[in-house]
Amino acid sequence: MLPPHSPKLNGHVERADRTHTEEFYEVKDFPLEIPSLNQALQAWEHTNNTVRPHQTLGYLTPQEFLLKFAKNERSKTLTYVLDEYIPLLFTKVSDTLSHIKLPEYHVH
Repeated sequence: MLPPHSPKLNGHVERADRTHTEEFYEVKDFPLEIPSLNQALQAWEHTNNTVRPHQTLGYLTPQEFLLKFAKNERSKTLTYVLDEYIPLLFTKVSDTLSHIKLPEYHVH
């Protein structure tokens, strides 16, 4: 377990806590019952993750950024497969074919 307020040990969690505090808890008025608080927090998180652009993400929402990242990763994976494995496949086939003696045909 990490001590509270330890940005050097767990910076991402500390930053998320700060954002929740500054943009939700300090600016919203809500009842102190847990179910109401959970509903309000879920609505804020939905807006924060799917509607509000973030400067650090190139003014994309986190959802848009994640989808773009996933698309790029799929593209990189496909490129990797094409670049790395397809040449190997053809190398193996050509190696196999090089050992096979094909009949010679003479065209007159």
